[in-house]
Amino acid sequence: MVEQSDSRPSSARRTALRKADEGSTPEASSFFPITRYYDASEKVLESFEYAAAQNQLDNAFIYGMRYCTFCVESIPKHDYYSSSKFQALKSKTSRQVADVLTKLEHVADLMDMEEIEKERVRKEKEEAERLERERRREAERDKQLAELEARINSFKTADMQSSTATANSSKPDPNQSLEHSAFAKLQMLSGGNKGPAPAPTAPNSHGGIDPPTTDLSQLQPVPPPTVEDASSDEEDDYDDDDGQGGSGAPPPPSYNQASALRQSSYFGPGRDGDDDNSKPKKSVSFSATNQVKLIPPNNKHSRDNGPPSYNDATDSSSNNATKKIKRKKKRKLNIKQVVQIANREYAEHIQSGKIQISKLGTYQGRVRGSTNGCTVISALCASRHLETQTGLTTSLANQVIDQMCVPLLRKIRTKLQLGDGSLIIPSDVHDHLVDAKLLFQHKFVGAAGGNILDPEHLGPVLEYLHFGCDNPKEAAKTGSGHRKAAATLFFKEHVISIVKFPTSTTEAVYDLIDSLPKGGTGVGSRTRCHGIDALRVLLQWYACSKFSPSNIQYLSSHPWEESMADFDPRVFQAFVWSDRPMPKQ
Repeated sequence: MVEQSDSRPSSARRTALRKADEGSTPEASSFFPITRYYDASEKVLESFEYAAAQNQLDNAFIYGMRYCTFCVESIPKHDYYSSSKFQALKSKTSRQVADVLTKLEHVADLMDMEEIEKERVRKEKEEAERLERERRREAERDKQLAELEARINSFKTADMQSSTATANSSKPDPNQSLEHSAFAKLQMLSGGNKGPAPAPTAPNSHGGIDPPTTDLSQLQPVPPPTVEDASSDEEDDYDDDDGQGGSGAPPPPSYNQASALRQSSYFGPGRDGDDDNSKPKKSVSFSATNQVKLIPPNNKHSRDNGPPSYNDATDSSSNNATKKIKRKKKRKLNIKQVVQIANREYAEHIQSGKIQISKLGTYQGRVRGSTNGCTVISALCASRHLETQTGLTTSLANQVIDQMCVPLLRKIRTKLQLGDGSLIIPSDVHDHLVDAKLLFQHKFVGAAGGNILDPEHLGPVLEYLHFGCDNPKEAAKTGSGHRKAAATLFFKEHVISIVKFPTSTTEAVYDLIDSLPKGGTGVGSRTRCHGIDALRVLLQWYACSKFSPSNIQYLSSHPWEESMADFDPRVFQAFVWSDRPMPKQ
Protein backbone atom coordinates (compact mmCIF):
# COMPACT_ATOMS: atom_id res chain seq x y z
CA MET A 1 0.00 0.00 0.00
CA VAL A 2 1.03 3.58 -0.63
CA GLU A 3 0.34 4.54 2.97
CA GLN A 4 2.58 1.96 4.69
CA SER A 5 6.00 3.62 4.43
CA ASP A 6 6.80 7.08 5.76
CA SER A 7 10.52 7.02 4.93
CA ARG A 8 10.20 7.24 1.17
CA PRO A 9 11.48 10.39 -0.55
CA SER A 10 7.94 11.43 -1.58
CA SER A 11 6.25 10.75 1.78
CA ALA A 12 6.06 14.42 2.76
CA ARG A 13 4.71 15.37 -0.66
CA ARG A 14 1.94 12.76 -0.56
CA THR A 15 1.04 13.67 3.01
CA ALA A 16 0.63 17.31 2.01
CA LEU A 17 -1.62 16.30 -0.90
CA ARG A 18 -3.81 14.17 1.37
CA LYS A 19 -4.18 16.99 3.90
CA ALA A 20 -5.06 19.49 1.17
CA ASP A 21 -7.82 17.13 -0.06
CA GLU A 22 -9.00 16.19 3.41
CA GLY A 23 -12.75 16.37 3.95
CA SER A 24 -13.58 16.55 0.23
CA THR A 25 -15.06 13.03 0.01
CA PRO A 26 -18.83 13.44 -0.40
CA GLU A 27 -21.39 11.34 1.39
CA ALA A 28 -23.85 9.09 -0.40
CA SER A 29 -27.49 9.73 0.43
CA SER A 30 -29.86 6.80 0.45
CA PHE A 31 -32.60 9.08 -0.91
CA PHE A 32 -30.80 9.19 -4.26
CA PRO A 33 -30.36 6.11 -6.46
CA ILE A 34 -27.10 4.31 -5.78
CA THR A 35 -26.46 4.09 -9.51
CA ARG A 36 -25.88 7.84 -9.57
CA TYR A 37 -23.00 7.42 -7.12
CA TYR A 38 -21.48 4.61 -9.14
CA ASP A 39 -21.69 6.85 -12.22
CA ALA A 40 -20.00 9.67 -10.32
CA SER A 41 -17.19 7.35 -9.25
CA GLU A 42 -16.59 6.38 -12.89
CA LYS A 43 -15.94 10.05 -13.73
CA VAL A 44 -13.33 10.23 -10.98
CA LEU A 45 -11.74 7.06 -12.34
CA GLU A 46 -11.53 8.60 -15.81
CA SER A 47 -9.80 11.67 -14.36
CA PHE A 48 -7.28 9.42 -12.59
CA GLU A 49 -6.50 7.46 -15.76
CA TYR A 50 -5.99 10.64 -17.78
CA ALA A 51 -3.70 12.27 -15.17
CA ALA A 52 -1.61 9.11 -14.85
CA ALA A 53 -1.23 8.85 -18.65
CA GLN A 54 -0.13 12.51 -18.84
CA ASN A 55 2.38 11.99 -16.00
CA GLN A 56 0.53 14.55 -13.86
CA LEU A 57 1.56 12.78 -10.71
CA ASP A 58 -0.05 15.07 -8.13
CA ASN A 59 -3.42 15.02 -9.91
CA ALA A 60 -3.19 11.27 -10.45
CA PHE A 61 -2.48 10.70 -6.75
CA ILE A 62 -5.41 12.92 -5.65
CA TYR A 63 -7.94 11.43 -8.10
CA GLY A 64 -6.82 7.88 -7.31
CA MET A 65 -7.18 8.41 -3.57
CA ARG A 66 -10.56 10.09 -4.06
CA TYR A 67 -11.84 7.18 -6.13
CA CYS A 68 -10.70 4.53 -3.67
CA THR A 69 -11.96 6.44 -0.61
CA PHE A 70 -15.36 7.14 -2.15
CA CYS A 71 -15.85 3.57 -3.32
CA VAL A 72 -14.61 1.98 -0.09
CA GLU A 73 -16.11 4.38 2.49
CA SER A 74 -19.07 6.35 1.04
CA ILE A 75 -20.92 4.04 -1.35
CA PRO A 76 -21.11 1.11 1.11
CA LYS A 77 -23.09 3.37 3.49
CA HIS A 78 -25.92 3.57 0.96
CA ASP A 79 -28.87 1.46 2.07
CA TYR A 80 -29.14 -0.09 -1.40
CA TYR A 81 -25.48 -1.22 -1.41
CA SER A 82 -26.25 -4.77 -0.24
CA SER A 83 -29.16 -5.25 -2.61
CA SER A 84 -28.61 -8.11 -5.05
CA LYS A 85 -29.98 -5.83 -7.75
CA PHE A 86 -26.68 -3.91 -7.70
CA GLN A 87 -24.32 -6.84 -7.11
CA ALA A 88 -22.74 -6.53 -10.57
CA LEU A 89 -21.84 -2.87 -9.98
CA LYS A 90 -20.47 -3.74 -6.57
CA SER A 91 -18.15 -6.44 -7.95
CA LYS A 92 -16.98 -4.26 -10.84
CA THR A 93 -16.13 -1.40 -8.50
CA SER A 94 -14.17 -3.71 -6.18
CA ARG A 95 -11.97 -4.88 -9.08
CA GLN A 96 -11.38 -1.32 -10.24
CA VAL A 97 -10.38 -0.21 -6.74
CA ALA A 98 -7.73 -2.95 -6.59
CA ASP A 99 -6.39 -1.88 -9.99
CA VAL A 100 -6.22 1.79 -8.96
CA LEU A 101 -4.33 0.91 -5.78
CA THR A 102 -1.70 -0.93 -7.85
CA LYS A 103 -1.35 2.07 -10.15
CA LEU A 104 -1.06 4.40 -7.16
CA GLU A 105 2.00 2.41 -6.03
CA HIS A 106 3.58 3.12 -9.42
CA VAL A 107 2.64 6.80 -9.09
CA ALA A 108 4.36 6.87 -5.69
CA ASP A 109 7.51 5.35 -7.24
CA LEU A 110 7.58 8.08 -9.89
CA MET A 111 7.11 10.67 -7.16
CA ASP A 112 10.14 9.21 -5.33
CA MET A 113 12.26 9.58 -8.46
CA GLU A 114 11.09 13.17 -8.92
CA GLU A 115 11.91 14.03 -5.32
CA ILE A 116 15.41 12.51 -5.61
CA GLU A 117 16.04 14.56 -8.74
CA LYS A 118 14.67 17.69 -7.05
CA GLU A 119 17.03 17.13 -4.11
CA ARG A 120 20.03 16.80 -6.47
CA VAL A 121 19.07 20.00 -8.30
CA ARG A 122 18.51 21.76 -4.98
CA LYS A 123 22.00 20.87 -3.72
CA GLU A 124 23.60 21.98 -6.99
CA LYS A 125 21.74 25.26 -6.77
CA GLU A 126 22.82 25.78 -3.17
CA GLU A 127 26.47 25.13 -4.14
CA ALA A 128 26.24 27.56 -7.04
CA GLU A 129 24.70 30.18 -4.76
CA ARG A 130 27.49 29.65 -2.20
CA LEU A 131 30.18 30.14 -4.84
CA GLU A 132 28.41 33.22 -6.11
CA ARG A 133 28.29 34.69 -2.60
CA GLU A 134 32.05 34.10 -2.17
CA ARG A 135 32.74 35.72 -5.54
CA ARG A 136 30.70 38.75 -4.54
CA ARG A 137 32.51 39.01 -1.22
CA GLU A 138 35.90 38.96 -3.01
CA ALA A 139 34.69 41.58 -5.46
CA GLU A 140 33.44 43.74 -2.58
CA ARG A 141 36.82 43.51 -0.80
CA ASP A 142 38.67 44.46 -4.01
CA LYS A 143 36.35 47.41 -4.45
CA GLN A 144 36.92 48.64 -0.89
CA LEU A 145 40.72 48.39 -1.31
CA ALA A 146 40.56 50.36 -4.56
CA GLU A 147 38.44 53.06 -2.90
CA LEU A 148 40.90 53.27 0.02
CA GLU A 149 43.87 53.70 -2.32
CA ALA A 150 41.98 56.39 -4.25
CA ARG A 151 41.30 58.32 -1.02
CA ILE A 152 44.95 58.14 0.02
CA ASN A 153 46.05 59.48 -3.38
CA SER A 154 43.50 62.28 -3.21
CA PHE A 155 44.79 63.31 0.24
CA LYS A 156 48.38 63.44 -1.10
CA THR A 157 47.29 65.58 -4.06
CA ALA A 158 45.34 67.97 -1.83
CA ASP A 159 48.37 68.36 0.48
CA MET A 160 50.64 69.26 -2.45
CA GLN A 161 48.13 71.80 -3.73
CA SER A 162 47.84 73.37 -0.26
CA SER A 163 51.62 73.81 -0.05
CA THR A 164 51.74 75.50 -3.47
CA ALA A 165 48.89 77.85 -2.53
CA THR A 166 50.70 78.91 0.68
CA ALA A 167 53.86 79.74 -1.24
CA ASN A 168 51.94 81.85 -3.75
CA SER A 169 50.05 83.77 -1.05
CA SER A 170 53.38 85.26 0.34
CA LYS A 171 53.84 87.33 -2.86
CA PRO A 172 52.38 90.93 -2.82
CA ASP A 173 49.08 91.41 -4.66
CA PRO A 174 49.09 94.46 -6.99
CA ASN A 175 45.29 94.55 -6.97
CA GLN A 176 45.28 95.21 -3.21
CA SER A 177 47.19 98.48 -3.62
CA LEU A 178 44.81 99.55 -6.34
CA GLU A 179 41.80 98.88 -4.10
CA HIS A 180 43.20 101.05 -1.25
CA SER A 181 43.96 103.90 -3.63
CA ALA A 182 40.46 103.81 -5.13
CA PHE A 183 38.88 103.82 -1.69
CA ALA A 184 40.91 106.87 -0.62
CA LYS A 185 39.83 108.81 -3.69
CA LEU A 186 36.19 107.90 -3.02
CA GLN A 187 36.51 109.36 0.48
CA MET A 188 37.95 112.59 -0.88
CA LEU A 189 35.18 113.01 -3.45
CA SER A 190 32.47 112.43 -0.87
CA GLY A 191 33.99 115.02 1.48
CA GLY A 192 34.27 112.55 4.27
CA ASN A 193 38.02 113.31 4.83
CA LYS A 194 38.55 117.07 5.69
CA GLY A 195 42.30 116.73 6.16
CA PRO A 196 44.94 117.11 3.52
CA ALA A 197 45.24 114.57 0.81
CA PRO A 198 47.88 111.96 1.48
CA ALA A 199 51.12 112.32 -0.33
CA PRO A 200 51.55 110.16 -3.36
CA THR A 201 53.58 107.10 -2.73
CA ALA A 202 56.44 106.09 -4.84
CA PRO A 203 56.61 102.76 -6.49
CA ASN A 204 58.20 100.13 -4.30
CA SER A 205 60.97 97.84 -5.22
CA HIS A 206 58.58 95.41 -6.82
CA GLY A 207 57.24 97.96 -9.28
CA GLY A 208 53.95 98.38 -7.43
CA ILE A 209 52.57 100.85 -4.96
CA ASP A 210 52.61 100.21 -1.24
CA PRO A 211 49.34 100.58 0.63
CA PRO A 212 48.68 104.07 2.11
CA THR A 213 49.71 104.68 5.65
CA THR A 214 46.43 106.39 6.43
CA ASP A 215 44.42 104.73 9.23
CA LEU A 216 41.52 103.09 7.45
CA SER A 217 39.44 103.03 10.64
CA GLN A 218 38.99 106.81 10.32
CA LEU A 219 37.44 106.59 6.87
CA GLN A 220 33.78 106.16 7.85
CA PRO A 221 31.03 106.37 5.19
CA VAL A 222 28.69 109.36 5.53
CA PRO A 223 25.11 108.25 6.21
CA PRO A 224 22.31 109.69 3.97
CA PRO A 225 20.03 112.35 5.46
CA THR A 226 17.00 111.07 7.32
CA VAL A 227 13.45 112.43 7.32
CA GLU A 228 14.03 114.10 10.70
CA ASP A 229 17.18 115.84 9.45
CA ALA A 230 15.29 117.24 6.46
CA SER A 231 12.56 118.58 8.71
CA SER A 232 14.98 120.27 11.09
CA ASP A 233 16.81 121.91 8.20
CA GLU A 234 13.58 123.44 6.94
CA GLU A 235 12.81 124.89 10.33
CA ASP A 236 16.25 126.45 10.68
CA ASP A 237 16.45 127.97 7.19
CA TYR A 238 12.90 129.06 6.38
CA ASP A 239 10.81 129.30 9.53
CA ASP A 240 12.28 132.56 10.94
CA ASP A 241 10.05 135.26 12.32
CA ASP A 242 9.86 137.37 9.17
CA GLY A 243 9.11 134.45 6.86
CA GLN A 244 12.26 135.04 4.77
CA GLY A 245 14.65 132.32 4.05
CA GLY A 246 17.83 132.34 6.10
CA SER A 247 20.09 131.45 3.18
CA GLY A 248 19.79 131.94 -0.53
CA ALA A 249 20.09 128.20 -1.32
CA PRO A 250 16.99 126.59 -2.84
CA PRO A 251 15.11 124.41 -0.43
CA PRO A 252 15.69 120.64 -0.70
CA PRO A 253 12.72 118.65 -1.97
CA SER A 254 10.21 117.57 0.60
CA TYR A 255 9.97 113.82 1.43
CA ASN A 256 6.38 113.89 0.25
CA GLN A 257 7.16 115.49 -3.08
CA ALA A 258 8.36 113.73 -6.22
CA SER A 259 12.01 112.92 -5.76
CA ALA A 260 14.72 110.94 -7.44
CA LEU A 261 13.49 107.84 -5.58
CA ARG A 262 10.12 108.23 -7.32
CA GLN A 263 11.36 109.40 -10.73
CA SER A 264 14.06 106.86 -11.29
CA SER A 265 14.46 103.14 -11.01
CA TYR A 266 17.16 101.46 -9.07
CA PHE A 267 19.27 101.19 -12.22
CA GLY A 268 18.85 104.73 -13.58
CA PRO A 269 16.58 107.79 -14.09
CA GLY A 270 12.95 107.27 -15.04
CA ARG A 271 11.54 107.91 -18.52
CA ASP A 272 10.02 111.28 -19.31
CA GLY A 273 6.31 111.42 -18.76
CA ASP A 274 6.26 108.53 -16.34
CA ASP A 275 5.51 110.62 -13.28
CA ASP A 276 2.97 108.75 -11.14
CA ASN A 277 1.13 111.99 -10.41
CA SER A 278 0.96 113.12 -14.02
CA LYS A 279 -1.64 110.59 -15.09
CA PRO A 280 -4.54 109.07 -13.20
CA LYS A 281 -4.05 105.43 -12.29
CA LYS A 282 -6.19 102.91 -14.06
CA SER A 283 -8.38 100.92 -11.72
CA VAL A 284 -8.18 97.18 -12.26
CA SER A 285 -11.55 95.45 -12.30
CA PHE A 286 -11.81 91.83 -11.21
CA SER A 287 -15.22 91.31 -12.74
CA ALA A 288 -15.93 88.22 -14.77
CA THR A 289 -15.60 90.14 -18.07
CA ASN A 290 -12.06 91.29 -17.35
CA GLN A 291 -10.65 88.07 -15.99
CA VAL A 292 -8.11 86.23 -18.10
CA LYS A 293 -9.43 83.00 -19.53
CA LEU A 294 -7.06 80.06 -19.90
CA ILE A 295 -8.06 78.36 -23.15
CA PRO A 296 -6.70 74.87 -23.66
CA PRO A 297 -4.38 74.84 -26.68
CA ASN A 298 -6.12 71.86 -28.23
CA ASN A 299 -9.64 73.24 -27.84
CA LYS A 300 -10.35 74.74 -31.26
CA HIS A 301 -13.88 75.72 -30.33
CA SER A 302 -12.62 77.71 -27.39
CA ARG A 303 -9.93 79.46 -29.46
CA ASP A 304 -12.40 80.47 -32.14
CA ASN A 305 -15.40 81.38 -30.03
CA GLY A 306 -13.85 82.33 -26.71
CA PRO A 307 -14.59 80.78 -23.35
CA PRO A 308 -18.06 79.36 -22.69
CA SER A 309 -20.58 81.66 -21.10
CA TYR A 310 -22.07 81.16 -17.68
CA ASN A 311 -25.27 79.90 -19.27
CA ASP A 312 -23.31 77.31 -21.24
CA ALA A 313 -21.68 76.08 -18.06
CA THR A 314 -25.06 75.93 -16.34
CA ASP A 315 -26.61 73.96 -19.18
CA SER A 316 -23.69 71.55 -19.17
CA SER A 317 -24.00 70.88 -15.47
CA SER A 318 -27.75 70.41 -15.72
CA ASN A 319 -27.31 67.90 -18.54
CA ASN A 320 -24.87 65.94 -16.42
CA ALA A 321 -27.34 65.94 -13.57
CA THR A 322 -30.05 64.39 -15.73
CA LYS A 323 -27.86 61.50 -16.91
CA LYS A 324 -28.89 58.05 -15.67
CA ILE A 325 -26.92 56.78 -12.74
CA LYS A 326 -25.54 53.31 -13.25
CA ARG A 327 -26.65 51.32 -10.26
CA LYS A 328 -24.43 48.61 -8.93
CA LYS A 329 -25.70 45.09 -8.97
CA LYS A 330 -26.89 43.80 -5.65
CA ARG A 331 -24.17 41.97 -3.84
CA LYS A 332 -24.91 38.33 -3.18
CA LEU A 333 -25.41 37.46 0.45
CA ASN A 334 -23.13 34.94 2.08
CA ILE A 335 -24.58 31.92 3.85
CA LYS A 336 -24.30 33.47 7.33
CA GLN A 337 -26.31 36.49 6.21
CA VAL A 338 -28.91 34.22 4.62
CA VAL A 339 -29.29 32.32 7.90
CA GLN A 340 -29.63 35.56 9.88
CA ILE A 341 -32.36 36.86 7.57
CA ALA A 342 -34.21 33.52 7.67
CA ASN A 343 -34.16 33.49 11.48
CA ARG A 344 -35.36 37.09 11.69
CA GLU A 345 -38.25 36.63 9.25
CA TYR A 346 -39.29 33.41 10.95
CA ALA A 347 -39.36 35.12 14.38
CA GLU A 348 -41.42 37.99 12.96
CA HIS A 349 -43.98 35.60 11.45
CA ILE A 350 -44.21 33.64 14.69
CA GLN A 351 -44.80 36.85 16.65
CA SER A 352 -47.45 38.08 14.21
CA GLY A 353 -49.27 34.74 14.21
CA LYS A 354 -48.74 34.08 10.51
CA ILE A 355 -46.86 30.91 11.49
CA GLN A 356 -48.27 28.71 14.27
CA ILE A 357 -46.73 25.53 15.69
CA SER A 358 -48.68 22.63 17.20
CA LYS A 359 -47.70 19.15 18.35
CA LEU A 360 -48.54 15.75 16.94
CA GLY A 361 -49.30 12.84 19.27
CA THR A 362 -46.40 10.64 18.15
CA TYR A 363 -43.22 10.44 16.07
CA GLN A 364 -41.53 8.06 13.66
CA GLY A 365 -39.59 5.32 15.43
CA ARG A 366 -41.85 5.21 18.48
CA VAL A 367 -43.54 2.12 17.08
CA ARG A 368 -41.31 -0.72 15.99
CA GLY A 369 -41.00 -0.82 12.23
CA SER A 370 -41.50 2.90 11.63
CA THR A 371 -37.85 3.91 12.01
CA ASN A 372 -36.48 5.79 9.01
CA GLY A 373 -39.94 5.60 7.47
CA CYS A 374 -40.23 9.31 6.66
CA THR A 375 -40.40 8.64 2.91
CA VAL A 376 -43.47 6.46 3.30
CA ILE A 377 -44.98 8.61 6.07
CA SER A 378 -44.82 11.83 4.03
CA ALA A 379 -46.28 10.16 0.92
CA LEU A 380 -49.10 8.62 2.96
CA CYS A 381 -49.89 12.01 4.53
CA ALA A 382 -50.21 13.48 1.03
CA SER A 383 -52.40 10.56 -0.03
CA ARG A 384 -54.72 10.77 2.99
CA HIS A 385 -55.05 14.53 2.60
CA LEU A 386 -56.16 14.28 -1.03
CA GLU A 387 -58.32 11.16 -0.67
CA THR A 388 -60.35 12.22 2.38
CA GLN A 389 -63.04 14.87 2.52
CA THR A 390 -61.73 16.48 5.68
CA GLY A 391 -58.11 16.46 4.62
CA LEU A 392 -55.23 15.48 6.89
CA THR A 393 -56.25 16.00 10.50
CA THR A 394 -53.85 15.62 13.42
CA SER A 395 -55.42 12.33 14.50
CA LEU A 396 -55.13 11.00 10.95
CA ALA A 397 -51.45 12.02 10.83
CA ASN A 398 -50.84 10.10 14.07
CA GLN A 399 -52.44 7.00 12.52
CA VAL A 400 -50.23 7.31 9.45
CA ILE A 401 -47.06 7.40 11.59
CA ASP A 402 -47.88 4.65 14.05
CA GLN A 403 -50.06 2.26 12.03
CA MET A 404 -50.41 2.77 8.30
CA CYS A 405 -46.74 3.21 7.43
CA VAL A 406 -45.39 0.08 9.15
CA PRO A 407 -46.77 -2.63 6.82
CA LEU A 408 -46.00 -0.52 3.77
CA LEU A 409 -42.40 0.00 4.88
CA ARG A 410 -41.93 -3.73 5.42
CA LYS A 411 -43.39 -4.57 2.02
CA ILE A 412 -41.36 -1.99 0.09
CA ARG A 413 -38.09 -2.90 1.80
CA THR A 414 -38.64 -6.55 1.07
CA LYS A 415 -39.40 -5.80 -2.55
CA LEU A 416 -36.17 -3.77 -2.88
CA GLN A 417 -34.15 -6.28 -0.81
CA LEU A 418 -33.37 -3.65 1.84
CA GLY A 419 -32.68 -4.27 5.50
CA ASP A 420 -34.82 -3.14 8.41
CA GLY A 421 -34.39 0.56 9.10
CA SER A 422 -33.09 1.26 5.59
CA LEU A 423 -34.00 4.56 3.99
CA ILE A 424 -35.97 4.34 0.78
CA ILE A 425 -35.66 6.51 -2.32
CA PRO A 426 -38.80 8.71 -2.65
CA SER A 427 -39.43 7.72 -6.26
CA ASP A 428 -39.54 4.03 -5.26
CA VAL A 429 -42.16 4.81 -2.62
CA HIS A 430 -44.26 6.90 -5.01
CA ASP A 431 -44.21 4.18 -7.64
CA HIS A 432 -45.36 1.64 -5.06
CA LEU A 433 -48.18 3.90 -3.82
CA VAL A 434 -49.36 4.49 -7.38
CA ASP A 435 -49.40 0.74 -7.98
CA ALA A 436 -51.33 0.30 -4.71
CA LYS A 437 -53.92 2.96 -5.77
CA LEU A 438 -52.99 5.20 -2.85
CA LEU A 439 -51.66 7.95 -5.13
CA PHE A 440 -52.96 8.64 -8.62
CA GLN A 441 -50.97 9.66 -11.63
CA HIS A 442 -53.60 12.08 -12.97
CA LYS A 443 -53.31 14.09 -9.74
CA PHE A 444 -49.58 14.51 -10.06
CA VAL A 445 -48.72 18.19 -10.77
CA GLY A 446 -44.96 18.09 -11.08
CA ALA A 447 -41.55 17.69 -9.46
CA ALA A 448 -38.92 20.31 -8.70
CA GLY A 449 -35.52 20.35 -7.07
CA GLY A 450 -32.14 22.00 -6.80
CA ASN A 451 -30.85 24.60 -4.36
CA ILE A 452 -33.41 25.13 -1.62
CA LEU A 453 -31.97 28.59 -0.87
CA ASP A 454 -32.47 29.72 -4.46
CA PRO A 455 -35.95 31.27 -5.03
CA GLU A 456 -35.84 30.18 -8.67
CA HIS A 457 -35.48 26.55 -7.60
CA LEU A 458 -37.96 26.57 -4.71
CA GLY A 459 -40.44 28.85 -6.50
CA PRO A 460 -42.03 26.16 -8.69
CA VAL A 461 -42.94 24.10 -5.60
CA LEU A 462 -44.77 27.07 -4.10
CA GLU A 463 -46.53 27.78 -7.39
CA TYR A 464 -47.64 24.18 -7.83
CA LEU A 465 -49.15 24.22 -4.35
CA HIS A 466 -50.72 27.65 -4.69
CA PHE A 467 -52.28 27.19 -8.13
CA GLY A 468 -52.94 23.46 -7.89
CA CYS A 469 -51.41 22.96 -11.33
CA ASP A 470 -48.20 23.67 -13.25
CA ASN A 471 -49.67 26.56 -15.25
CA PRO A 472 -51.06 29.76 -13.65
CA LYS A 473 -53.14 30.47 -16.78
CA GLU A 474 -54.78 27.08 -16.46
CA ALA A 475 -55.52 27.83 -12.81
CA ALA A 476 -57.35 31.02 -13.84
CA LYS A 477 -59.50 29.07 -16.32
CA THR A 478 -60.22 25.95 -14.30
CA GLY A 479 -60.21 27.46 -10.83
CA SER A 480 -57.74 24.85 -9.60
CA GLY A 481 -56.38 27.31 -7.03
CA HIS A 482 -59.21 26.47 -4.63
CA ARG A 483 -58.41 22.74 -4.69
CA LYS A 484 -56.57 20.83 -2.02
CA ALA A 485 -52.92 20.08 -2.75
CA ALA A 486 -50.09 18.17 -1.10
CA ALA A 487 -46.35 17.76 -1.50
CA THR A 488 -43.49 15.63 -0.20
CA LEU A 489 -40.17 17.44 0.22
CA PHE A 490 -36.85 15.66 0.67
CA PHE A 491 -34.00 17.63 2.31
CA LYS A 492 -30.98 16.63 4.43
CA GLU A 493 -31.74 12.90 4.73
CA HIS A 494 -35.35 13.54 5.77
CA VAL A 495 -38.73 13.85 4.06
CA ILE A 496 -41.57 16.10 5.22
CA SER A 497 -45.04 16.67 3.83
CA ILE A 498 -46.93 19.90 3.07
CA VAL A 499 -50.73 19.94 2.80
CA LYS A 500 -52.88 22.81 1.55
CA PHE A 501 -56.31 23.75 2.92
CA PRO A 502 -58.07 26.35 0.70
CA THR A 503 -59.95 28.98 2.69
CA SER A 504 -61.29 30.83 -0.37
CA THR A 505 -60.81 30.90 -4.11
CA THR A 506 -57.55 32.82 -3.66
CA GLU A 507 -56.41 32.13 -0.10
CA ALA A 508 -55.27 29.02 1.75
CA VAL A 509 -53.37 27.77 4.79
CA TYR A 510 -50.46 25.36 4.47
CA ASP A 511 -49.44 22.81 7.11
CA LEU A 512 -45.92 21.35 7.30
CA ILE A 513 -46.02 17.85 8.83
CA ASP A 514 -42.72 16.67 10.35
CA SER A 515 -42.66 13.15 11.84
CA LEU A 516 -39.34 13.74 13.67
CA PRO A 517 -39.48 14.96 17.29
CA LYS A 518 -39.24 18.76 17.48
CA GLY A 519 -37.10 20.40 20.16
CA GLY A 520 -37.91 19.21 23.65
CA THR A 521 -41.48 18.14 22.86
CA GLY A 522 -40.54 14.54 22.09
CA VAL A 523 -43.15 14.31 19.34
CA GLY A 524 -43.62 15.36 15.76
CA SER A 525 -44.94 18.78 14.79
CA ARG A 526 -47.55 20.46 12.62
CA THR A 527 -46.69 24.02 11.61
CA ARG A 528 -49.45 26.11 10.01
CA CYS A 529 -48.64 28.92 7.59
CA HIS A 530 -51.27 31.55 6.81
CA GLY A 531 -50.49 32.30 3.18
CA ILE A 532 -47.96 31.21 0.61
CA ASP A 533 -45.42 33.84 1.71
CA ALA A 534 -45.49 32.48 5.25
CA LEU A 535 -44.77 29.03 3.80
CA ARG A 536 -41.78 30.44 1.94
CA VAL A 537 -40.43 31.94 5.18
CA LEU A 538 -40.94 28.65 7.02
CA LEU A 539 -39.13 26.59 4.36
CA GLN A 540 -36.19 28.99 4.33
CA TRP A 541 -35.90 28.81 8.10
CA TYR A 542 -36.36 25.04 8.09
CA ALA A 543 -33.51 24.62 5.59
CA CYS A 544 -31.13 26.93 7.47
CA SER A 545 -31.88 25.21 10.78
CA LYS A 546 -30.67 21.89 9.33
CA PHE A 547 -27.22 23.12 8.28
CA SER A 548 -24.40 21.91 10.53
CA PRO A 549 -21.28 24.04 11.19
CA SER A 550 -19.38 21.97 8.62
CA ASN A 551 -22.19 22.63 6.12
CA ILE A 552 -21.92 26.36 6.76
CA GLN A 553 -18.18 26.20 6.20
CA TYR A 554 -18.67 24.28 2.95
CA LEU A 555 -21.38 26.64 1.67
CA SER A 556 -19.21 29.67 2.43
CA SER A 557 -16.65 28.61 -0.16
CA HIS A 558 -18.62 26.48 -2.65
CA PRO A 559 -21.17 28.05 -4.99
CA TRP A 560 -23.98 25.90 -6.27
CA GLU A 561 -23.03 23.57 -9.14
CA GLU A 562 -25.54 21.38 -10.92
CA SER A 563 -22.90 18.71 -11.55
CA MET A 564 -22.33 18.38 -7.78
CA ALA A 565 -25.99 18.63 -6.75
CA ASP A 566 -26.15 15.10 -5.30
CA PHE A 567 -23.37 15.98 -2.84
CA ASP A 568 -24.41 19.54 -1.97
CA PRO A 569 -26.04 20.20 1.45
CA ARG A 570 -28.52 22.59 -0.22
CA VAL A 571 -30.03 20.01 -2.56
CA PHE A 572 -33.74 19.25 -2.22
CA GLN A 573 -36.41 17.42 -4.18
CA ALA A 574 -40.16 17.88 -4.05
CA PHE A 575 -43.19 16.15 -5.60
CA VAL A 576 -46.58 17.90 -5.76
CA TRP A 577 -50.10 16.53 -6.22
CA SER A 578 -53.44 18.28 -6.48
CA ASP A 579 -57.03 17.14 -6.03
CA ARG A 580 -57.63 17.08 -9.77
CA PRO A 581 -60.64 15.24 -11.11
CA MET A 582 -60.17 12.22 -13.31
CA PRO A 583 -59.79 13.42 -16.91
CA LYS A 584 -62.59 12.48 -19.25
CA GLN A 585 -61.89 9.48 -21.43
